[in-house]
Amino acid sequence: MLLVNWKTFGRQNIAKKIKISHKCIKVFACGEAIQALIWLLRTDTVTSEGMSDTQALPVKAFLHIPDVQEGDYQIIFWHTQAGFVQSSYVSHVSGKGLLALELPFLVTDIAVYVKKVK
Repeated sequence: MLLVNWKTFGRQNIAKKIKISHKCIKVFACGEAIQALIWLLRTDTVTSEGMSDTQALPVKAFLHIPDVQEGDYQIIFWHTQAGFVQSSYVSHVSGKGLLALELPFLVTDIAVYVKKVK
């Protein structure tokens, strides 16, 4: 299954536009009006070796992506350490252009892919 068509993805840095509800999560993101690729990294669980602590207590957070077109979006959460889709669902964006997402419990990091489906 092809998620991102890199040849047509008009990506730009959108990390500063995205709002996250938990201050200990760093946002890295690129996107356009109909799709986005986001990596979320916890910064409060780094071990003395400089690695993410996989035994840390999970946190719950919410993500707000502005400036998206009205319509339905496929949301895919990718477990980066295990290499599989953790969960996915379809969410609707109204004319306000704000996509609000509730994240799965986050221990270390997660990748999120958002793509307009109709």
